[in-house]
Amino acid sequence: LDSLFNYHNEHPIPLPPEPFQGRVRAALSLIRKDRRRSRVEDEMRYQRLMHESSEDRDLEPLISDIYELATEAADDDAVRGLSILERAMNSGRFKPRQLKRLVNAQQGVYQNHHKEIIVRQRKHLRHLQLTPLILIDTNILVDSLKERIASKLDLSSDVKLDLLGHRHFHKAVWNCKEKGMIRIFMPTIVSSEIRNIASDIPRVRRMFSDVLVSDVYWDEVVSKENLQKMVDELVDSFKDWQHPNVRFEEESEDYRDELHEFLSNHEEVYDHLTQQKSMHGKLTRTALTEDDEIYPEESDLKIMLQARSLAESHLDGIGSILIASRDGDFTLFARAFEERFGFGVVKNAQQLRTWLR
Repeated sequence: LDSLFNYHNEHPIPLPPEPFQGRVRAALSLIRKDRRRSRVEDEMRYQRLMHESSEDRDLEPLISDIYELATEAADDDAVRGLSILERAMNSGRFKPRQLKRLVNAQQGVYQNHHKEIIVRQRKHLRHLQLTPLILIDTNILVDSLKERIASKLDLSSDVKLDLLGHRHFHKAVWNCKEKGMIRIFMPTIVSSEIRNIASDIPRVRRMFSDVLVSDVYWDEVVSKENLQKMVDELVDSFKDWQHPNVRFEEESEDYRDELHEFLSNHEEVYDHLTQQKSMHGKLTRTALTEDDEIYPEESDLKIMLQARSLAESHLDGIGSILIASRDGDFTLFARAFEERFGFGVVKNAQQLRTWLR
């Protein structure tokens, strides 16, 4: 509830703060009795500070008072303290120089308490100098591989457009990584999948079935050795973050039962999605019980588990966990994943921009 005070500012076009914030305040007043007094007092004190200074030209004392309030609140609840500073910065009351003071103050409070705040609680704290961590799905790497092969074949821009259509999301992801705007984590299963795809020369050739390329020229340019080199370069260019715990992927399996429950609750949608996917050819699906092979393949489940685990972690410097994928197994449930497990899903550059700070 504390973080929802800033929910209206998360959209590309900010939503009106009222009556939404009023309803959040009402909800806060109904929380458990043992915590109500502290939260309500903090809220009343914040409202009083903002109201009493509404006519003041000198807002420096207000900044000090807000910082003091946020620091005291953070000792009880780190997210609440940081949210007070976030609300102040979103109020429109302060000039750039004053905002910078508040940003520095918030960063200081965060550094003192970051080990108390799991990553999924940080997404509303937009002024903190935190970076989204993206788990990249195999289909994004396939698009990048196709583009690399097309360049090696010296195909025209029109042919490349026919091959990839408007699927240039891989470029946006890579560019953001190069600019330091995001970090990219490549799960082991994804690295293995893209290497397996590249090792299957006939499969790669079918990706270019509509392109007029002689077999002699294809064999010369897209040899097994050249493909291996392209994949090595691709993996190295995208992967730039590793988990400090070497057993992280193994330990993420602790969330398996929780994920299966989530999938079962969406059985009807996955059934319909499986029927749609089956129209496009052979399909690999997972069964949770006997004869219900309608759920995502195991590699996708592992990505979900790892995203879930990362969202519950206390990693310093990370502001949100995202999965970059065009697969409906992820994109159709983006909002549900965010609400239930704390990680987001992005399928294009526009969606990615909404998560950048």
